[in-house]
Amino acid sequence: TPTELYKKRTADGGTQTDLALGKILEVGRDLGPCLGYLVTDGLPDNVNAAIKAAQELQQARNILLRIFLLLDSEDSSNTKAIENIRKIGVAAGIRTKVLPIKSYQLGIDVVRNITDSFGEMVSMEYF
Repeated sequence: TPTELYKKRTADGGTQTDLALGKILEVGRDLGPCLGYLVTDGLPDNVNAAIKAAQELQQARNILLRIFLLLDSEDSSNTKAIENIRKIGVAAGIRTKVLPIKSYQLGIDVVRNITDSFGEMVSMEYF
């Protein structure tokens, strides 16, 4: 069932975040002011490559990066993901904002728990 599949999900760092950021840059580079959205577990395959891509994204002054960080639990297992996103977000620039999402609460009842699951979108200065 979909519920069983949802419960079996794991964040394993199987994401090429650098390529995602590169795609945001590629698509948004020639546009006017725009937003680039990154939905991530905060565990890229290569943190250094993601930081480098974020630095390149910062050079495109027309793109504002918004990061949706999916947190898998309430305990300290999110520490590495948060640390990675801080590094990536800072590299992307002070105008970058992050929205932590407690995805572990969404599986229970998305509609009822959505306000408990979403934090506030905050600038890198305060994240």
